[in-house]
Amino acid sequence: MNPPPPRDADFPFGATHASAEFILRSSDGTNHVDFFVHKLILSMTSPFYKTMFTLPPPSTPPPPGPQSVDIERIVDGVQYVVLPVSEDAETTLHFLHHCYPYNNPPPTDPPILRKLLRVLHKFDMMDRLSHHVNTLIAFLARERPATAFAIAHLFKEKLGPAARDAAYLSLRRTSAQITQEQAALAHDDTELQHAFNRLIRYRQSCTSCARSTADNVNRISCYDVPGSMEKDWCSCPAYSTGYKPGRGIERYPMWVRDFMEGCKEVLEETPHPDMMLDARLYILPVKTAAGSGCARCRVTVDGLPLFGARLAKKVALALEGVTFGIAYERMRYQLACEMELSEE
Repeated sequence: MNPPPPRDADFPFGATHASAEFILRSSDGTNHVDFFVHKLILSMTSPFYKTMFTLPPPSTPPPPGPQSVDIERIVDGVQYVVLPVSEDAETTLHFLHHCYPYNNPPPTDPPILRKLLRVLHKFDMMDRLSHHVNTLIAFLARERPATAFAIAHLFKEKLGPAARDAAYLSLRRTSAQITQEQAALAHDDTELQHAFNRLIRYRQSCTSCARSTADNVNRISCYDVPGSMEKDWCSCPAYSTGYKPGRGIERYPMWVRDFMEGCKEVLEETPHPDMMLDARLYILPVKTAAGSGCARCRVTVDGLPLFGARLAKKVALALEGVTFGIAYERMRYQLACEMELSEE
């Protein structure tokens, strides 16, 4: 039984595109789809196609392959060269959307995005479309940062900075949420499993770093810790001692310690500094200060939000020092060098 003839793609890549010069034929089993495209546009976006179009045509036609595809097709009296591709119709369509200046929504399905990035990498288009590709990863990272990291990690030579940004965003998610993303995407994929394992190790390092930073009140100047200045000292039950020689903070209120303990608990599951700005972390410290009956504590507790913001900034700076592997650090250095050169 002969396979059915290829069907034409929908607008704008159908046979009605009179200015098209050749056909990309997708590989969908026996249901191939023909996309009518232009040499100029593909040459401008893909160095692979630019080189291919400059090569002289073969003197003899190639032998028929296992799919027995045609090398030419005539439509309305116009002869088109047919170029079979190994991608399916959906992936080919997304690929062409990134070649043509059409306003199309980015792919939100992670498997499709992964296939698209493979095609862009295959045709040497990652550098020319770097801004757009990074936008695709950032768009996915808003809702599924761990998934965005895992996909970008597969192309870390080109998408290293995007992978790092997605990994940092994943710190806002709990371990259970990361596990859910891993089960949905990488249950039987060795490459993606490796990417998720690397992300988990990064999160563990960030958790340890963030907790140790938030646990040490002496990392912040005594001028920023509410109630630690000598003029604010009092003898009410809301006070404790936290003396460390040479650090300048001898006393600070109990409700500061309550706030820091709450931060440590939050950072255990979501080690992102922004999580320390959650208003719920301030409920217990404010109750402690208000319930102490101390007028001085009721005044100095107003400085707790500023202290929380300064402590979160310290955590953010500490997290910048968490290493992410040799390849990522090399790309990070190269990016910094490029920015310095552009500023000059």
